[in-house]
Amino acid sequence: MRDQESDPVDIGSGPVPRSAVRLVALEAAVWERGRAAPTAEELARESGLPESMVALAPPDRSAGSLTRRRVLAMIKQGCDGWSAAGETRASTLGAPVLDGHRASQRRTRFMNGAVKTAAVLVTLALGTPCGVNGQELEIGIIDVYGLSRVSVRQVREMLTFTEGDTIAFGVGEEPAFLKESEDRLARSPDIARARIQRVCCDAGRAIVYVGIEEPGAATMRLRAEPRGDARLAADIVRAGDEADNALRLAVLRGDVGEDRSRGHSLADDPAVRAVQERFVLYAARDLSELRLVLRSSSDAAHRALAAQVLGYAADKQAVVEDLVHGMNDASAAVRNNAMRALLVFADMLPGTSRSVPRVPAQPFIELLNSPVWSDRNKAAGALMAMSADRDPELLAALRERALASLIEMARWKSEGHALPAFFILCRIAGYSDAAAYDLWERGDRDAVIDAARNGR
Repeated sequence: MRDQESDPVDIGSGPVPRSAVRLVALEAAVWERGRAAPTAEELARESGLPESMVALAPPDRSAGSLTRRRVLAMIKQGCDGWSAAGETRASTLGAPVLDGHRASQRRTRFMNGAVKTAAVLVTLALGTPCGVNGQELEIGIIDVYGLSRVSVRQVREMLTFTEGDTIAFGVGEEPAFLKESEDRLARSPDIARARIQRVCCDAGRAIVYVGIEEPGAATMRLRAEPRGDARLAADIVRAGDEADNALRLAVLRGDVGEDRSRGHSLADDPAVRAVQERFVLYAARDLSELRLVLRSSSDAAHRALAAQVLGYAADKQAVVEDLVHGMNDASAAVRNNAMRALLVFADMLPGTSRSVPRVPAQPFIELLNSPVWSDRNKAAGALMAMSADRDPELLAALRERALASLIEMARWKSEGHALPAFFILCRIAGYSDAAAYDLWERGDRDAVIDAARNGR
């Protein structure tokens, strides 16, 4: 009989054994109850897993780092909820509500973690949403967004699936009924296009996001696929594969820390870092070719890798325009990598020989209105980080151009996916981050939405 416990959970950057997810979700719950960290023997006994699984992710007890507890608790919520969802999910895995000094400590840990490290978490959410390879899951949540004139009821009536149905996750094309639903929606005169995306998981059940673009809706117009024959050098392609493989192993061990002070990611994991240091050399050697591939190659995988390596250019400001160009790419993977590089630029530390690049918020705001769920999810995580200093012009632009989208997203049923939009709305409404945390803990989303829409 097949051992399902060995089936991997694809966390976007690579597969992680299902047992590791269960293991660290358990540790998260124990940690948040204020007990001492469990021993390997305790974890094995309580989870029913072999002690050998405990060694998968050596614990890091530093409250300021991306600990094993955070990383895999986020996986339990759904890996694209990594956009600042980690502390929130960890605090809801069976932990009682804390009060007094312990509540204050947890609030501080949340503010220092989930809010201030949002850019890191988006950086780690690589590519597509995670899935459970070879598994069929029950659909637990269906959320619809992008609506103005069309009602949720009208959209739901055109879908060929509902909650309680099963949906397959794995390598290959999406289930036919998702495409059938997209086609049915697109035939409506009130819908310009529809994009349906499956995401794993919430409470062990699948999430399906139904993105709608109505005719005339204000959304970013993506460029057509380029047709050029430019390609990356073979050694860069090999390095990209090596980086992906090394990162999968690092995530499996829970070693996901990174240094972003220089404006590009240098992982704590030695194998990942070694490849990234080669990216620095490739960016210096092939800068012109990287730009050419990003802008003109017909191969989306090469464009995505070009965006990643351009993030390692010595002159960050000089490639901002190229990466902003990449955020308008027809490929979601290219947009993701371009967005990630720009986020890390914005988080670099100034030095005597370098200044922090100016990263425009406008393309992120435009992607909040995208019918593609991964665009919205990544952009919200980015803007959660970028709005931390409460720049009045940025908050005004968010209110003017993306308020309706943020309200929709803050109402998503998956807490981890709703959190970034909720925090942005709190800032638009003038709440402090500490007040936002308290409102989130109370589940008072409507009060925040009303305040952002009408003023406090």
